[in-house]
Amino acid sequence: MAQQQPAYEPREHTAPTTGPVAAPAATTATRTRPSYGGLAARIVLTLLGVAGLIIGAFLNAADAIAGTDVPFRALWTTDMSGSTFISSLGFAMIVVGLVAVVGIALRTGVLTSLAGAVGIAGVILFLVTVNRADGTLNGVDAGTWFWGIGALLCLIGGFFGARQEVVETSSATPTAVP
Repeated sequence: MAQQQPAYEPREHTAPTTGPVAAPAATTATRTRPSYGGLAARIVLTLLGVAGLIIGAFLNAADAIAGTDVPFRALWTTDMSGSTFISSLGFAMIVVGLVAVVGIALRTGVLTSLAGAVGIAGVILFLVTVNRADGTLNGVDAGTWFWGIGALLCLIGGFFGARQEVVETSSATPTAVP
């Protein structure tokens, strides 16, 4: 039974001939398998990034205020008071980390990269707010840097993945037909 060729693979055009016809050109049977090195790199980078996002949520983010006490509205206003755990920026970073972990299950890594990009955007907005509040970034504490590094690792980890690599398994040689 002949194997169907996908529509996107180019086919060689052959002109009709009169006389003896040669056997078909050499065929190569291939199979694909996942790249395990890329998958391992993706898992390690994503888990390190998620650890940074979660640990940073419980450390001080700015001016000795814990990340779980910084309100989510601190991304667009300089008011950093009155937050519950669910409405805190630290909780939002934990959710971003959990989305990145879920993204490991997908082959493309898009969800992990998206979570990393959202985390980086949140850190940048928070740094702008801190700068607007006191004119410098001297008040930024370790939690914010953990968020930034963790989000960056998630973004980079999403670029690695179980990409397919082609492994040649057999090859046939052409023969002439009399």
